[in-house]
Amino acid sequence: MPFGFREPGPETPEHVGQVQPRLQAGQFPVLVDGARSVAEASINIEYLQMNHPGRVRLIPEAGLALATQRLERAYAWLDGYLGTQTWAAGKDDSMADCAASTALFYADWTYRIPERFAVVCAYRARRLERPSYARAVDEARRFRHFFPLGAPDRD
Repeated sequence: MPFGFREPGPETPEHVGQVQPRLQAGQFPVLVDGARSVAEASINIEYLQMNHPGRVRLIPEAGLALATQRLERAYAWLDGYLGTQTWAAGKDDSMADCAASTALFYADWTYRIPERFAVVCAYRARRLERPSYARAVDEARRFRHFFPLGAPDRD
């Protein structure tokens, strides 16, 4: 795939103006594909593999299988841990739930929580029903195009 390289620096101030607006949390390198900007080297590799695969596979199939296996193991653990309780640390919504929410939100985008983990699915749905969390998710919709793997049309 043809590409143009831009290195911002004192010798190339014109590149600073091109790259600076595309930085997400100051992470380098930034890959620009049309209107989409993707920051951070490992995420660039994932994005290229998914959207512009070439002759060389950048992410081996075994890596995908291992990642899937680890997510399934995490979903199974959380499904068992939550059991019949409503929230992660007891009967009340707490910081533990706030911390888990974002990771679970994006994990489900990358590998949909299988229906057999019904407790985890219900927990994620409860989090999305919380007014403050629902508001945060709604207000962040305009940033979904930055999600490197592509945001699903849900949530």
